[in-house]
Amino acid sequence: MIPEITEPLNSLIRKLGGLADFSEITVQQAFAEVLEQTGLSMGKLAQPVRVALTGSTVSPGIHEVIAVLGKERTLKRLNTALEHLAIQGQ
Repeated sequence: MIPEITEPLNSLIRKLGGLADFSEITVQQAFAEVLEQTGLSMGKLAQPVRVALTGSTVSPGIHEVIAVLGKERTLKRLNTALEHLAIQGQ
C-alpha cells in the first residue's frame, strides 16, 4: 500500500499547493487530475487523504473537508502523513 499511494499523495500535494483559489471546486479538480494521471479510483486516494486530514475513515466529503481546513493545514497534514509513510516503508 505504501509505495502505491506515496506518489499520488505527492502529486495531490503539488496540485493543491499550486491552487490560488482553495475552494471545494478547485480541490475537486485537483483530485480529478491526480486520479486521471494515476488511474486510481476516488476511494483509493480519498481514503488515505481522509485519514491523514481527520484521523478517521469517516468524514464529510473529502473536497469539503479540505476546503474547510484550508490550504496551510491541509498541506501540513498531508506532508506529515507522507513522512509517516516513509518511516513505515523503511
